[in-house]
Amino acid sequence: MATMDWKGKRWTVVLAPTSRMEARGLKRAMTAPGKPVTLIGYPKLHGTAEMRIERVIAGGKTVEL
Repeated sequence: MATMDWKGKRWTVVLAPTSRMEARGLKRAMTAPGKPVTLIGYPKLHGTAEMRIERVIAGGKTVEL
């Protein structure tokens, strides 16, 4: 898990297991500190600031989780 600030809230970001992300082409170096990353996901419906990530765009590559 990770956190991010969005719309004035601190969100918990739920990602796929590391092994799945790496198997689909998302390498650690692509998400190193200071590197821009776009996360696309869906917030939980019960109102908490938690988002499940479905897609990561990093290093010019889009990875479906």
